[in-house]
Amino acid sequence: MTLALAGREGVPVSVETPLEEQLPELLDGAVTYVRQVRIPPGNWELVLDGVRDAVEVFADGESAGRAAWLPYRFALDRFAGREVRLEIAVAPSAADRYYQGSPLRGRFSSRSGITRPPRLVRPPTGE
Repeated sequence: MTLALAGREGVPVSVETPLEEQLPELLDGAVTYVRQVRIPPGNWELVLDGVRDAVEVFADGESAGRAAWLPYRFALDRFAGREVRLEIAVAPSAADRYYQGSPLRGRFSSRSGITRPPRLVRPPTGE
């Protein structure tokens, strides 16, 4: 997975390592994770089991939805059967920015970005 940053694309990152350890200068900014993904035919959802905080998902530039709390589930069925540029834009809590430079910073900041690998799953039946 890569990040798209102000004027740069393709900055490699791992969701297994905290984002602030990989790119400490981005601790307080919104980031966009980017990956080419083939969506198989049928009904599929992107599930983000580990993410902080507000998220918007795009497939080929078209919004697939937004969420600011659980569940982070996004229907991708309208993109089924093709390869898409999947973008996951994550904006951190305003508290991170508010406490920046203060002695309270370490006490109230939280891990930002995607914290576990995204999953492509079939939606539960009956929904």
